[in-house]
Amino acid sequence: IFVAIVDVTERHTARLELERLATTDSLTGLFNRRHFLLAAGRELKRSMRYELPYTMLMLDLDHFKRVNDTYGHSFGDNVIRRFAEVARGCLRDEDLLGRIGGEEFCAVLVSSGQDGGYLVAERIRKRWQEEAFEFQGARFNFTVSIGVACQTRDSETVESIMERADAGLYSAKRAGRNCVIVHGGERVEELLARHGHLL
Repeated sequence: IFVAIVDVTERHTARLELERLATTDSLTGLFNRRHFLLAAGRELKRSMRYELPYTMLMLDLDHFKRVNDTYGHSFGDNVIRRFAEVARGCLRDEDLLGRIGGEEFCAVLVSSGQDGGYLVAERIRKRWQEEAFEFQGARFNFTVSIGVACQTRDSETVESIMERADAGLYSAKRAGRNCVIVHGGERVEELLARHGHLL
């Protein structure tokens, strides 16, 4: 009689670790760019199927190169990690969040329209501006610029929505940073005036 005993625990653990490494950003624990785009695509298909709103945020930390140059890359990594925690804390469990570049992040708000997207983005912006950091006895804060875009037609792709959110982000940078701009390029004080009580 031949008996084979295989310990699958170690193999299973190794497989789970490989999956985690393939789908997450090692610095923040968020989705990496590739996995975020896959998850965002699945969510877009679901939103189209059930005729639900779909909103994307593009978020970029302001003057981040200056942070690395002034305080060092280790401190910069801590800033990125903390921003990921702050942004995640402002989203619902079902929303998606990924790090898609050095200091650039992207979020998908599930079943949320433009007004809701603006309000969430503004909440993240304000919360991040309040976050205090210390370095060699000095205390200071950082800011973030955010672009917002929504699905506007059935033929849209994740990439086309991301392009418009990115256009809003660059408009926010040109407008002086530390603000939220929807995909049309205009500042949305009228949304704030209508919905400021929800912030």
